[in-house]
Amino acid sequence: MKSRLYLVCLVCVLAFSACWKDVWVNIDIENPVLEINTMLVPDSVIKLRLDATSYLNGMSFRELNQQSDVRLWVNDEFKESLRLEHDADWGYFYFISDYHLRETDRVRLEARCKGYPDAWVETEVPSLVPIDTFITVLHNDTVNGRIWASCEFRFTDVPAEKNYYTFDVFPEFIYPDSITEDNYPIYNYYPYHLYLTNDPIFKYIPTTIEYLLGEDEEKGTALFFDDSVIDGKTYSIRFSLDFTYPYWGEGYYGREYPDSLKLLLNFGSESLSGYYSSISHWASTGLLEGNLADVGLADPVSAYSNVHQGTGFVWGLAVAVWENTLPFPKDSISK
Repeated sequence: MKSRLYLVCLVCVLAFSACWKDVWVNIDIENPVLEINTMLVPDSVIKLRLDATSYLNGMSFRELNQQSDVRLWVNDEFKESLRLEHDADWGYFYFISDYHLRETDRVRLEARCKGYPDAWVETEVPSLVPIDTFITVLHNDTVNGRIWASCEFRFTDVPAEKNYYTFDVFPEFIYPDSITEDNYPIYNYYPYHLYLTNDPIFKYIPTTIEYLLGEDEEKGTALFFDDSVIDGKTYSIRFSLDFTYPYWGEGYYGREYPDSLKLLLNFGSESLSGYYSSISHWASTGLLEGNLADVGLADPVSAYSNVHQGTGFVWGLAVAVWENTLPFPKDSISK
């Protein structure tokens, strides 16, 4: 078992949301607005992508960025105007700060470009909450052909703060060197289902028929929650991962079973805007059952955004990572 703690910056393609006042927006092409997208990570600079719902007077994406000004406030104090950078490899522009974000920073970003309404957004940088332990046991049912891992991880909530969490787990099967040395194609991802124990902290668990019959990548649970019932407490979350036939090949050499299973657990502490965005995303796809009024959200009608007089999504995220590697129980496999 090996423990690691990281701050992870994830690439996100979702629309962005807010904190002091979150709003639903309708995109109006006839009256274009600026679009602000970025994620705020502790101990990192800000890299912000600026765009617009449509360009004025034949303006290009390059010209929009070159003619724009993006300003940063932290805890009500003006810090700087972000500088524009160009990534030649990917062919896009982005704004970057010199300021390194800190946990609990309250951030305000303002974007201006002639012809567009000034757009602004406020959200917070969350505190990193470490994983105390991550215990995993691998099981193999040779009678029913079922392989599953029972898992439990523990963390301690930061007291006297409103905290919002999310987690996911990524399995990877490790195969014998003899296979990889011969350049056989090894596919380390296999369909799996994540099952949670009955846990009161999860307010939004999809149970609709559309969810239950969804694609494999949509399986699982809405794995986000707040600390309303666990404020300041040490808490454990239990779940199991159910796999189907994680072996390679059926040809001349027969089946090759994995040497081990690697599980990567990402446990994120996020801003309220990220929590709202998760809820709105699941609700808008029709997979979520629960009372959205509990968190002050109306029924989704369009893209969700926390950018005022504009659109986009800005939120904070700090991720703790723990990796477990378990030997695969070959001696219990019935071939």
